[in-house]
Amino acid sequence: PDGVVFTPPAKAKFYYIEPLPPGVSDESLLNVYRYESGVWQVIPKLQQSIAENWIEVEIDSLCVFAILYPDMTAPVTQALISGTTGQNGWNISPIAITLISADAVSGVAQAVFQLDNNPYTVYNSSLSVSAEGNHLIKFKATDKAGNTETEKSIAFKIDLTTPSLSYLLEPGQNTAGWNNTAVKVIFTGTDPVSGIDACTPEQTVPIEGGSQTVTGSCMDIAGNVAYATTTVSVDLTKPEVSAAMSPLPNETGWHNGPVEIAFTGIDGISGINYCSPQKIITIEG
Repeated sequence: PDGVVFTPPAKAKFYYIEPLPPGVSDESLLNVYRYESGVWQVIPKLQQSIAENWIEVEIDSLCVFAILYPDMTAPVTQALISGTTGQNGWNISPIAITLISADAVSGVAQAVFQLDNNPYTVYNSSLSVSAEGNHLIKFKATDKAGNTETEKSIAFKIDLTTPSLSYLLEPGQNTAGWNNTAVKVIFTGTDPVSGIDACTPEQTVPIEGGSQTVTGSCMDIAGNVAYATTTVSVDLTKPEVSAAMSPLPNETGWHNGPVEIAFTGIDGISGINYCSPQKIITIEG
């Protein structure tokens, strides 16, 4: 029972089982400890048999004994980032970050992380990040022996928003929505997060016709794409105009009274918008 005293001190052999944890050697790291007054105290070795897995020490009383080994190795943490990957190192969805810490000797006590400029926080479960822009997460773990690993960090970027896309017609349409020359359609975009990577090149519409569809796009550096569609109406051909007089002239080509002249037009593409008003000729000659 506890408290029995040995006079003189007795020799005792303590056996251990292999394999030992990584980083622990038979020769230098294994020791016998006694637990007394709430403290583990090492007992000097008398001899040790590596072949038979025992350590012999001298004890002067009975108490709680154990073969303990120190943990001299810091834990190792890795960060797993999951989400939808875009282009150029950007994520185009909210991401989840999972920290995985391991310590083969004493075990992991806790892991902590710091996201951007926020204070360090104890890691309990996977965290989600949806704020757009550049981010940096720092992390480290401490084992139950008090070893803390060197701080690690991972940078990541998030852009969830498609670019803002606009287009310009050169030349612009008239009030009826038509052009009488070939039309250039120019697409431009803006993106405040990752920036614009490319837009559809300038498109030219040289063919006559109404409501011709032109579609363009802009892609940001993260890979988000925005589309826009416009219509272009082009009429390159002048209308056909005819004039009719009333009354008709006599057989010699003359009139003996006022003559009314009416103008009409035909246009098979954009249609007639305006014709000169009727004229009445009353002057002799």
